[in-house]
Formats: sequence, structure tokens, C-alpha cells
Amino acid sequence: MEQEQVKRMLHKLGYQDTSLEAVLPVFRMRYRRYMQERRDFPHEMGLLLGYPVEDVRGFIEHQGRDYLCTGYWKVYENLEQKQQLFQRFEYAKENLVLLLSYGVGMADIMDIFGGPDKRRCTSNVQVRSDGRTLKKIQCPFLYHGNFFCRTFCAGTGGRLDK
Repeated sequence: MEQEQVKRMLHKLGYQDTSLEAVLPVFRMRYRRYMQERRDFPHEMGLLLGYPVEDVRGFIEHQGRDYLCTGYWKVYENLEQKQQLFQRFEYAKENLVLLLSYGVGMADIMDIFGGPDKRRCTSNVQVRSDGRTLKKIQCPFLYHGNFFCRTFCAGTGGRLDK
């Protein structure tokens, strides 16, 4: 909600105050009208969910058609970047499900992967993707220095490349 592009789009959609506290009550009213009276869909929902502005704008302009691909949302620009992002989402989802299946609680998972007050790990590690080819990937853990980050970056099968 802090990005300038998001604020500009919210202004175009009729919001004078773009703070979350001001947007949510108006959005709730618009969404209720949509559900009860079949009024226009409040496309700002995409912005509230964190969808890229260019894809929310593309969805509105193309009325949900003529998209480049569909994943967690319909993509209208930067196809390769969005496909990589969808892959990261899938990876995160698989890890979350795995950790939950092992009985790790949500509070512990949040600590493992960090939050806004944690420092992101920026280490790049070279790993063998097919047993022979070295591939450089970024550490997937948000919280630098937790057990999983240290294990991943210090490397069983990979070497740290800072």
C-alpha cells in the first residue's frame, strides 16, 4: 500500500485517502454492493492482495481476457518475472505444507522464515541441479542466520558463493 504506483491506482479507483485504515472500510462497502447488488467488481482487491499494479490494471483494461498466462493471478506484463515468482510461491507453499505435516507450528514457521523486522539472507549458493551441472540460487530463507538458513548456505552438497 506504500508504493506510489498503488497509491496512484487507488486514487484513480476513487480513493482519496490511500492509507489501509481508510481503504478497508470503503473496499468492504464496495465488495458488499458487488455481492448483494451485482455492482462493478472492486478490482482494488488485487492491490490489497499484493498483486502487481500492472497486472491489476491489465485485468481491468482487458476485462480479464488477453492475458499472457495465469497462475496465482492473470499476468499482463513481465511474463518471465511473474512465472519465476509463481515458482517461488509454489516452493514456499510446499515448504509450509511439509513443515506443518511435521508438526511445526505457525509461530515457529514465521520465526524460521522471518518477518519485516528480520534481515533477509542474500547469500548465493551453488548447487548441483542434476548431479553434474552447477546452478546458482539465492537462499530461500528470509531470516538470515536461523538454523535452516545456516544449514542451506553452509552447505550439504553446495558451496557458499558470497
